[in-house]
Amino acid sequence: MNKEPILIGALAGVTPLLVNLVNIQAETLLSQCQLNVVIGYAVQALVLMTLGAFLVYVNSEDNKWKAFQIGVMAPALVIGVLNGQKLDNTVKELKASQKQILELKQPKVTDALNVPLARPSYTLTFSLVTDAYAGMRGLHRQQSESDNIWSQLTGSTSNNWFVIAGSHLNERDAQIHAKDLIKKGYEAVVYFPLGDNKYFSVIIGSYLSLDEATRLKAQAIGDGLPRDMYLWKYVR
Repeated sequence: MNKEPILIGALAGVTPLLVNLVNIQAETLLSQCQLNVVIGYAVQALVLMTLGAFLVYVNSEDNKWKAFQIGVMAPALVIGVLNGQKLDNTVKELKASQKQILELKQPKVTDALNVPLARPSYTLTFSLVTDAYAGMRGLHRQQSESDNIWSQLTGSTSNNWFVIAGSHLNERDAQIHAKDLIKKGYEAVVYFPLGDNKYFSVIIGSYLSLDEATRLKAQAIGDGLPRDMYLWKYVR
């Protein structure tokens, strides 16, 4: 069999990924230009090219135009499924956001220190400062580079949710708030501000799924913690 149609099938296989990249704004693409993101896209491209070439090979297709059509079909379906999953997740997240907005419209509730919580912007980035408190309520996970690459490869960002119990302009207030939550049985940790973010955030759940974060927030409010705690999604 002529190798040229197989090569065309391989190049066709990566076409849906290129179309996806074209739809991403240049500013967003540059901001995501990290090693794990590049590796994720590279692995995606390799898998799609292999799939396209394999389909042309098993169909023994010598016609170049038909080879391109065959090579692009299955990879396009794979990308479509991944995008469909993202859309479902987005709809679910929008519903959760609408619920939070309705909750935040209720009368202001002060935190455990009787100090109104400062509301940060939703462009937060954090670095973690934490101690382990075994046997306490709250859930904190760590993300490895392999987790980040897998997330980029599959398009899944489902485990990027944080439960924020409060935000403060100085570390001392944040640490006091965290210690108060620890006394109440919650594994609270403080995240330092990075970049333009000015707030020290008190977190009782990190790198959770939306369902896990929602349940943890509901449990905390049921235990008498402030109702104005909120969920926040970290997007790389």
